[in-house]
Amino acid sequence: MDANELRELWSHAVMASPPNLERFKKLAKAIVKSWKSGHLETIRQIRQQHPRLRKLSESELRNTRFTLADAQFTIARACGFESWPKLKKSIEAPATTFESAVEAAIAGEGSILLRYNLVRFASEIHR
Repeated sequence: MDANELRELWSHAVMASPPNLERFKKLAKAIVKSWKSGHLETIRQIRQQHPRLRKLSESELRNTRFTLADAQFTIARACGFESWPKLKKSIEAPATTFESAVEAAIAGEGSILLRYNLVRFASEIHR
């Protein structure tokens, strides 16, 4: 998978409305493959989101094992969540009221999924 295909997969996963866990799972697998292939852009993006990898030198990064769990964690962080389980929970059981979505916003949880919920609630209000 080249960098353009990965970018497109990322875009489809992030912009899906409603958010789709299967797309995020496919993206995580693609990120692992891209890491193993040594794509510099992928490695740079992962490094920005993954605190453990941020501290490593370039040579240490090349020798670091990168797992599916690491990719899932990276995606969760990029979406504004502390972890993959929190991202997954938000997709499987999204905020059910406008107030709960606002509370999540105040807590800084899940910017992408939160945006979806707020837009959904706003459209319901205008009906």
